[in-house]
Amino acid sequence: GNQENRATVYDNKIIDYINFILRSSDFEGCSVAQIAQLRQSIANLVISLIEENSPEAIIIARELNDGKEGGGLLRRILAKEDRKELMETVFDVGFSFYVILARLYDIDPLMGKKELRITDVQQKAFKLFKKNSMTIEIVKGDNLQRMHFRVKNKNVLRDEVKEKLKWNVDRNSSSTKIRDFMDWTKAILNDIHYQKKVLSNPVTITLTRFWMIWNHLATLVAVVLNVIMLI
Repeated sequence: GNQENRATVYDNKIIDYINFILRSSDFEGCSVAQIAQLRQSIANLVISLIEENSPEAIIIARELNDGKEGGGLLRRILAKEDRKELMETVFDVGFSFYVILARLYDIDPLMGKKELRITDVQQKAFKLFKKNSMTIEIVKGDNLQRMHFRVKNKNVLRDEVKEKLKWNVDRNSSSTKIRDFMDWTKAILNDIHYQKKVLSNPVTITLTRFWMIWNHLATLVAVVLNVIMLI
């Protein structure tokens, strides 16, 4: 994050306005889509302010702590609209607020456990978003930081691919590491697209899901054929 931008936001009391908007339960004259867009913009701003593990991010996180009341409005949106395209927008907004909460846990675990006050319904939503997300860890300076991102289908990224990437990336220098990682990206994307095709076909899903059975059957057939040949 940019410290000068953080200071500008903090000095101009933007956090107070954000907390006021998040506490509001009604926006007269605004459509559900407009409200979702407003909250998405707020979430993007907050994420940019707390995206790093720094003392400044902790200060801003504590300022925001009283404003995490977005779940009520999201429940109202879900209750009023069932159109698929709008539901996807609402889910995106909800995930952005999940990222904020997850970052608060990352920045200050004690604040996350003791000070964040969320309802049971919001806790269920938090678990849902957590289940449909993954994280990567990066080292910046002396800080280990987590990046949270949404994953619609965790099955398309195979463990074998992750292990190959982990152990075969050139780590001789920062530049070669980034260059080699970008070279791997194309191969990983191709593998993900292939996995999507496989998992979209009921026949291939059955074959891959019960691969152990087919493996044992193939071994059994080979043994039977060898016995017949010996006889």
